[in-house]
Amino acid sequence: MRLARLLAALSVVAALLLGCKPAFDITLASAQEQRPNPAFVTAEREAPGARPRYNTVKVYDAETKALIWHLRATPFGDEASQASLRYGVTPDGFAAMIQAEPLRPGHGYVLVVSGLADGQLRFEVNAEGGVRAVE
Repeated sequence: MRLARLLAALSVVAALLLGCKPAFDITLASAQEQRPNPAFVTAEREAPGARPRYNTVKVYDAETKALIWHLRATPFGDEASQASLRYGVTPDGFAAMIQAEPLRPGHGYVLVVSGLADGQLRFEVNAEGGVRAVE
């Protein structure tokens, strides 16, 4: 009985700790973003003015779930992260684990940024090459 209560208490604590991971808000840098290299802005929801702390950036094809771009901080950590990010451009302090594939008109994508927080943005490219966020 005591063991069951202890396990229940530990599971509640673990759920609270794991469920409270901070989140990133990711947006397009402007309403005029275009392929091939649209820009994005990442902010920590709990500290919007601070430099976001992330170490990994991934972009997936929304339909096929294929990973089409992958950046990782080198050395691994969050020292090189920055608020602005441009698709296909590897910022200083990061290495491209997978080089960016061209964004295709008529396709949807998911940008995932992770580190001390996590966030994602779904976006699509229209027939003219314009990029817009998708809810």
